[in-house]
Amino acid sequence: MKTISKIDPEKEYDNAKNLIATYTDKYQLEAPDAQSLGDSIDNLITVARILMDREERRRGLKKDPPKEMSAKPVGRQKGQNREESKKLPSERFPELEVTEETIQAPERPKCPCCSALMQESGLFDISEKLEVLPKRYYIVRTKRIKYNCPSCHGSMVNTSAKASIVPTSNYGDSLIIDAALSKYCDLIPIERYAEIAIRSGLEGLPPQSLIGLTHHLANFLLPVYAKIKEEILPFLMRN
Repeated sequence: MKTISKIDPEKEYDNAKNLIATYTDKYQLEAPDAQSLGDSIDNLITVARILMDREERRRGLKKDPPKEMSAKPVGRQKGQNREESKKLPSERFPELEVTEETIQAPERPKCPCCSALMQESGLFDISEKLEVLPKRYYIVRTKRIKYNCPSCHGSMVNTSAKASIVPTSNYGDSLIIDAALSKYCDLIPIERYAEIAIRSGLEGLPPQSLIGLTHHLANFLLPVYAKIKEEILPFLMRN
């Protein structure tokens, strides 16, 4: 039966380095020879580390986290303090808007002790729940006033349209930006974006049109991209 003894490469590396230092002084080895031995030992320890790391990954051995990462919280573990999870949503998310509602009994209850009608005490049992409003699609109808001349009646002037990403499109800026963010930031395919819109009551949104709108948005933001590039490129070149 073969017995495989585990070798500690780090310990052997230190021993080898000490031996090289000892024999260099004892036998007065030339500097190039001593350097060559040291380089060989460094190469061997590098190979040993790589091989052991591969073996640990192959066998699925649990590795200790790096020292700089050990202090990073990884979520609440079993038996740990639950105080954070017990906080009210308004304490955990103080930046969110709070909508308050008061629930009143349809009829004044009777006292379970004497059966008399009870009155409001001014006290409340307060609880909180984190809620979300589903996405809402709506249409903005814009009416631009037309002006005519009451004197000669020879001309009419229309009020200028509001600036928009695609002035000739039936899709507003908010929809164009939302579709682009969903695709490129949240990695939601445009076809899936159109399917999600059906749940919010908007059926028949054409994915091909939305893809084209993201291209229009890219062209619209091209001057901004050029300005950012112009600003940071000299800094990158210096570094």
